[in-house]
Amino acid sequence: MIRDIFTNKWIIGGVLLLILGAIAFHILLERDMANFKRQVMQNRHAIQERARAASEKQSTQEVAPAESETPSAERPSTDTEEVAPVPERQTETEVPQQTALPAEKSDAVEVAVSAFGFGPFPEVPEGMDYEPFWADPELYPHIKGSRESELISRVRIKKWEEEGERGIVGAGFYSEYNRVFLNYSNVVYVTWDKTVDEDGNRIRYITRLSGASSATNRVRANNIARLGGRVPTLMTEVDIPSDIEVILHSEGGIDPFEYLGLNP
Repeated sequence: MIRDIFTNKWIIGGVLLLILGAIAFHILLERDMANFKRQVMQNRHAIQERARAASEKQSTQEVAPAESETPSAERPSTDTEEVAPVPERQTETEVPQQTALPAEKSDAVEVAVSAFGFGPFPEVPEGMDYEPFWADPELYPHIKGSRESELISRVRIKKWEEEGERGIVGAGFYSEYNRVFLNYSNVVYVTWDKTVDEDGNRIRYITRLSGASSATNRVRANNIARLGGRVPTLMTEVDIPSDIEVILHSEGGIDPFEYLGLNP
């Protein structure tokens, strides 16, 4: 009977069919696992890109400039929609110091001064398309800005008033450099690193990109277009438009204390 089982063609055919099915299942499983791993890598890269973009956006204060009658020839003003710095709520222990004029003067006014020891706030120049947090008497001193936002505002006011800068569309303070980075529509700040491509050629790629959204978005759009609409990968020099100036993070920015003559 056992011999009949091994010589029966139907049983042999069934065993062969099971073996072939197991092999086919293994092949499909391997292919699905490879696709899954590839998708995970793409999703991880996309998440990193979104996180980096969110971090840059959060660390950058950008203000929509009004159209100026005398735009700078080097850095023309734009109508890019930007976000103004959000002031922080002040606790009872954070009330800014104020210097009152003599009480006998009936028309005396209080002079608002910095809560961080930077002295009286500068006046906002007439016609300036940017308003610091202390410019609104209904908010200040009940709401105050951060130390970094105050330094940014002071730098922007001096740039406007003393140097005639009209093309600034935003700014950010990077603590690792302790500098204020002013944003323009034709400037991006980058940090480079090196790697090897599929052909073994050494290339430079961008590990950090910041600046006005109108400029950084053009770089990212070029990267996506170069890849045929796929998930963005390494951004390189070829993705940066020729009309955009590239400045290294390590070499750019303004030391606000030196520029404003303040003590850290």
